[in-house]
Order: sequence, then C-alpha cells, then structure tokens
Amino acid sequence: MDKLAINGGTPVRNEFIIYGSPDIGEDEIKEVVDCLRTGWLSTGPKVVRFENDIKTYTGAAHAVATSSCTAALHLSLILSGIGKGDEVITTPMTFGATVNVIEHVGAVPVLADITAGAFTIDPDDIEARITPRTKAIIPVHFAGNSCDMDAINRIAEKHGLTVIEDAAHALGTKYKNRIIGDGENLTCFSFYVTKNVATGEGGMITTNQNDLASKIRVYGLHGMDHGAWQRYTKTDTIHYGIVYPGYKYNMQDLNAAIGIHQLKRLESFIVKKRQLAGMYYDLLGNEESLILPARFPEGDGNRNSWHLFPVMIKPETLKASREEIMRAIIEENVGVATHYRAIFDQPYYIDKYAFNPEDYPNADFISKRVFSIPLQTRMTEQDLMDVVTAIRKVLSHYKK
Repeated sequence: MDKLAINGGTPVRNEFIIYGSPDIGEDEIKEVVDCLRTGWLSTGPKVVRFENDIKTYTGAAHAVATSSCTAALHLSLILSGIGKGDEVITTPMTFGATVNVIEHVGAVPVLADITAGAFTIDPDDIEARITPRTKAIIPVHFAGNSCDMDAINRIAEKHGLTVIEDAAHALGTKYKNRIIGDGENLTCFSFYVTKNVATGEGGMITTNQNDLASKIRVYGLHGMDHGAWQRYTKTDTIHYGIVYPGYKYNMQDLNAAIGIHQLKRLESFIVKKRQLAGMYYDLLGNEESLILPARFPEGDGNRNSWHLFPVMIKPETLKASREEIMRAIIEENVGVATHYRAIFDQPYYIDKYAFNPEDYPNADFISKRVFSIPLQTRMTEQDLMDVVTAIRKVLSHYKK
C-alpha cells in the first residue's frame, strides 16, 4: 500500500469513485418512463409541476425553468437591462459561466476578492470596486455556503444596483432563516448532474417580481407569447406571436420528471452530506498538508447544503504540485476536481482584461491550492474511508 498507484503500486480502491454523482431512484425512473409513454418530452406538464414544487420549496412567488443555470443567468442579466458598457461585479472563484454571461450581454466583468478564510465574495471589496458604470452584482454561493447577503443587499440598495444570485451550488442553503431563492433577488439554480438536485441538465430562476417572471418565460422560449403547453392542448390558443427576439432556453419534461422526485429527496440528501462532511473533518482535520474548508456557522437560521467538499494543499509542506497530488489521488481510483481555477487565471480573461492576481490575494491563495474530494449521497462509510486513505497515502509519499 505504500507504493503509489501512479508509480505502479496497488490502488486503494478497485473501482473508481467520482467526486460527484447523481442519486437516482425508482420514482425518478418511473416519471421519465411516463414522459416517454405520454409523448410529452419537451416543455409540458412536468415542467409546470417542477416549477410549482420549486416555488413551494423556496417560497418565491415565481419559478421559471430553463435549460441550464447559464441560461438562467443570461436571461436575468438581459431582463435586468444590463448591456453594453455596463459593469457587473462578481467573484473570481466561480465557474466560467458566471462571467461568460456578462460578456454575452456586452457588459464588463469586474472581479472582487473573496473573504479571507472563505470561498465567497467580500462585500467590502464589492463596495471598493463600484463605479458610475456599475449596474449589478452577481454573488456566487460556493459549495453550499451562502454569501453575506445582508451586507451585499445593503450595498446594492445604497448604490441602486441589481443583485442576481448565482445559486448553482445552493439549493437548500439557508442564510439567517432565509432560504436561498426566496425571491428577494433574482436567483439562478443549476440541476446539472453533480448538483444536490440533478436532472442531467437544467436550471431555474426564482423571483417575486410578476412582470419580470413573465418576460423571462417569454424570452426563454424564442420570444413566443404562448409555449407548446398552451398551443398543443385543448385551449382557445391557436396562434403564437413573437413579441421579443428570444432564446431557446426552455427545460424539457424529461429533465423535470427527474427533478420532481429529486427535490422530494433534497432534505435527506443534505442530511447525508452533512454527515459525510463531518466525517471528513474528523478524519482529515489533523492532516498537516491540508487545509479544510472553514466550518459554515450553523444555527441562527444558517445551513450549508454541502454541494462540494473543497480542500487545499499546503505547498510548503509538499514536494509536489497540486496537479501532481490530484493525479496521484486519481490513480488510487478516487476522483477529485478543481473548483475553481480563478477567472483571472483563465486564458480568455487574461488576454482581454489582464487581471492581476495580486489584486485578489484571497482568491489567488485558494485558486492555487484547492481541489474537491468525493461528496455524494451514494457513498458508504467504506467509500469515505477509501478516500481518506488515498489522500493520506499520497500526501505522505510527497511530504517534505
């Protein structure tokens, strides 16, 4: 067991475990089969049902299903009137989609650093980067942790800015007795295959603004004033009108069918993930070459939904890079992934904006060290022990 698998040794596990995997049950399968039997494959009654279920869960007045969280973010910017030359402040520690959609509408992404010891955007740095051209803030809830939304909302109100919450990681997250997505701000969710509620692909926008919700729905389906659910059923609607130059951003019933039952299981998923995260803290907390994520302050209405479990290496204790450590762990049949390589270190954004990593010291620190380890509800205790064993084995081998 001492010889690394990458060097020809025996892997810790016989079967590969990926860092994130959907937990699909028989109810999800039956609901998808029902789609196939009824013929409703694209947007139809199951999308409507899933939207209503999300409204009930979050307490928002409206929920509009989309083809992805990226689509949801794009529509939110468009319908918030964000366009050419406007500035949108967001975090460098996020998936590329958060910043790409700012580019799509012709606006300029402005990065604000994250809070020291955390993965979420620093409200003080947001305020420091506001200019007369700033029109919106996109805070990104990270790995199930909430941003400091009280502070961010105060800044937005003070300066007259729109807040669009990127909650791709945060369905089920609670902040000061507020569930993320309650409609106070436009909030965008993801149901990608690795998320706590997985539909394969899919997204959702929640809001309490009636007019905005209606426009998002129309813009997300070619700009048509009536979708297939109205046009292909027994109603008095025969023709549709193109009232906006819209997009093909609608969710399919096939995806919603899975989401309906995934959402019912979300609370149990969160309980399981919290248990697994607790075990990681207990078993890896004393590992000299690792930094574990700061514990989210539970209680007082706060809850981490644990989408990911990100850890960081201490390079000064190791004679290998982060990438070499990750490759060695993968060869032990334990999947890991980078969340994230910061936006200021991505080729397109380096070339266009010449962001300086020194302007974002906290994000730069994490970006150079972080990777995520397996956290999925189908994991057994033995699976988790294998992950811990593989990490310890690799770190021990490369320790200075």
